[in-house]
Amino acid sequence: MTTASSEMLALLNACRAAPADDTPRWILADWLEERGESDRAAFLRAQVELSHPTADVARTRQLKDLEKALLFANAEEWLGDLYRIAATAGRRLQYSSEVQELTAILDSRHGAVRFHRGLMTLQKVPSLNGWPETLDALRSSVAPWIECIEANYEDTSEFERCVYARHAAGRLHATILSSARIQGYDPRNRPIIASAEPITSASWRRFVQCANFSALQALTVRGVDGTGLLRELAGEEASRLAGLHLDCQNHLQEAIAIAANSPFHSLASLSLGRLDTAAMQTLCKSGNFRNLQTLNLMAHPIGDAGLIALSESPLANTLRSVTLQNTGIGDAGIAALARSPLFGRMHGPCLNLMMNRIGDAGLTAIAQSPGLLRFREIVLRENSVGDAGVAALANSPHAANLAYLDFWRNNLGDPGAIALSESPYLNGVADLSVKENRVGESGRLALQERFGERAKA
Repeated sequence: MTTASSEMLALLNACRAAPADDTPRWILADWLEERGESDRAAFLRAQVELSHPTADVARTRQLKDLEKALLFANAEEWLGDLYRIAATAGRRLQYSSEVQELTAILDSRHGAVRFHRGLMTLQKVPSLNGWPETLDALRSSVAPWIECIEANYEDTSEFERCVYARHAAGRLHATILSSARIQGYDPRNRPIIASAEPITSASWRRFVQCANFSALQALTVRGVDGTGLLRELAGEEASRLAGLHLDCQNHLQEAIAIAANSPFHSLASLSLGRLDTAAMQTLCKSGNFRNLQTLNLMAHPIGDAGLIALSESPLANTLRSVTLQNTGIGDAGIAALARSPLFGRMHGPCLNLMMNRIGDAGLTAIAQSPGLLRFREIVLRENSVGDAGVAALANSPHAANLAYLDFWRNNLGDPGAIALSESPYLNGVADLSVKENRVGESGRLALQERFGERAKA
């Protein structure tokens, strides 16, 4: 284990302070490399790269094999006292392919350690007393590498009685399940939580005012509407949180209005429900979300007006990760994004815009933006792109880094396919799909001649 020098502590603190930002982790990896910690540097870089969705299956497999090999070779050192506790109890290190995560299982009933983006998370920590080793871990040599501690609580009173919360200050991610129960599973095997009885205003007030609340870094509430909690959050209580994830769908407009007028200056991630255009516009008008880095909008019907509001708001200068699949956006919204500073900040390698209404004008705006150079993949499945938009992309120098292009189920025909085949910039293409379009024999032959089996028509 590398000695926790003041310089290393500062680098790790910077990583924890900006969990969605790659830059502090790249800096930490370089620092480790310079000091002979090449395995840990490579592990950190691999996990950061894996944290971003990609269509490059071969690269993903390569990175997963690398992280597995590095963890197994260095587990005893990197896990420190946690590894010795596990070994003494006869527990073993394992790789969980089901969740595609590396996990050091300490006890299937009482917790686990997960490595995420190079740092550690203590998972499934029991709600009241923690593992017997939780406090020891926070005092051990591995403590600087622990990014967060995740624990579930059945209700607010159980959290108030938690004995280790204050020792985990600044790292505690709490989920209040509110005595909810699992009533089934969705097609992706995620639990469907049955609604519980509403939590009273008095209970939310005690929760926010309890001594343990100040230890929270992030809070999730499931199985009950969280609008009542928002009503109680104010002043210092709101400003401390880095993550807030509530289901306020039944009172969404009220919840958005409360959040927009609360001092959530430290929030890096936020979810309150399925945002529509009006809710998105209200959120973007607020000046209180100064550090918001992650916004998952998948299947949120924000439309063009919502994306325009986001692209022109102060959030465009802070966000790092924005998910835009199936959001009802078209040419006007995507053009606003392409000229916004947000487009130059979004994580690659994949620009996923599938299941929207983007046409030729929208793709042309993307093609004309230098920000496109940040991406290796562009996914435009189930949009309305035609020949003109595809030709604009094919003839754009900003497309030079693209390796994966997915135009499945759009409106392009032979002219678009031929434009792709004649592009002077698409020399690195590894996979190109124009399935379920209007491409005929001449277009297919042109693509086959240029790209061979890499093109799927």
